[in-house]
Amino acid sequence: MINSIFSNQDSFKTVEFRSGFNVILADRTETSSVRDSRNGLGKSTLIQIIHFCLGAAITKGTPFKERELSDWSFSLNLTLAGKEIVVTRYVNAPAKVILQGDFSDWVIQPRTEGSIRSLKIEDWKKVLGSLVFNLPINEERQFSPSFRSLISYFVRPNKEAFSNPFEFFSKQLEWQKQVYNTFLLGFAWEDASDWQEIKEREKILDNLKKLKKTNQTGVATRIIGSLGELQAAKVRIEQQRRRRQIELETGRK
Repeated sequence: MINSIFSNQDSFKTVEFRSGFNVILADRTETSSVRDSRNGLGKSTLIQIIHFCLGAAITKGTPFKERELSDWSFSLNLTLAGKEIVVTRYVNAPAKVILQGDFSDWVIQPRTEGSIRSLKIEDWKKVLGSLVFNLPINEERQFSPSFRSLISYFVRPNKEAFSNPFEFFSKQLEWQKQVYNTFLLGFAWEDASDWQEIKEREKILDNLKKLKKTNQTGVATRIIGSLGELQAAKVRIEQQRRRRQIELETGRK
């Protein structure tokens, strides 16, 4: 839970949240006219600040690229796994976060430099994945959920993120939608991950089969063996894919 959002600059007004449903609105006064818009008042920027403190990359179009914010830092007061902590990330030093609170039981311990406790941003995301979604620290699967991918379903980053409940940006890859949503729904996301891996392997085999028909036959043969071995491997993969598809459709592991 996010308890509050604040900054090291006095011009930033601290935002506090209460337990339950919170709504952020732009105020209109008795003197407001029809031309007074609620746009451009910082609601979207507040969402970006939350993502920034939760490990998002600084990309083009975000306010953190602006020179005027170079000496700013933003902080979240969070309750994680029942313990209150404060995380601070500086715009001019985004590769790490500064932490305050009790993190004695974290899977990755912050580094101590004098009185400052910090974590590299990649480790911070791993800790968040472990505490928020119970994700393993080192996931060996290629197609697997991560903290950043999952949190974007809960803190939707922009207007287009609300167009489809199963994706948080347009043209999201199909395997991402399948893996992330099956995880969030408590289904066997590993099956969706395995299915995608089988599809990728099948693409590789198809490409190598095409390679055998070119002048690079010798190279392909050394890599994958004979055409008969290739065909046998492809049959096995197709069988695995069909079995996984049936399991996914019936809800069985």
